[in-house]
Amino acid sequence: MILFVNRERFSLKLTCLLVTGLLSIFSFICFSQQSHYTTTDLNIRSGAGANYRMLYSIPRGQPVDVLYKAGGSWVAVDYRGIKGFVNSNYLTGYSKHSQSQHIKTVPHYYKNIDGDRIQSPTHSDRVPNGATAVCKDGTYSFSRNRSGTCSHHGGVDYWLN
Repeated sequence: MILFVNRERFSLKLTCLLVTGLLSIFSFICFSQQSHYTTTDLNIRSGAGANYRMLYSIPRGQPVDVLYKAGGSWVAVDYRGIKGFVNSNYLTGYSKHSQSQHIKTVPHYYKNIDGDRIQSPTHSDRVPNGATAVCKDGTYSFSRNRSGTCSHHGGVDYWLN
């Protein structure tokens, strides 16, 4: 009986060890596909372009999380809680194909000055239903008032209607 209990415990421990190992390998593979590293000291900017204000300088070789494609070669990133825009030409492992597989845009909402619930500016491959403007960072705005539209996205690039 004691021998049987020890085999059962050994089998359970071995199973737990194998599952833990497989989960670790799976996590490494999934997260390594999303890892992008700076190839030089890289400035995070307040908008998608070199003319925007610099927020922070990321040292060479640091990992960054790409949030979405912002237009041209610019992408939105999160580096240790600092969110902004960098030129993807200075990131390793970045490609439009890998970016589209891993990043999903979830719409957020706000209440406008009239108290209406409005979708926040959103990135999209095509013009979303209800979009009224394209912001300078490439997002689509759903604003019903022209005042303040795209104010946190570099301003309005052009109006859709």
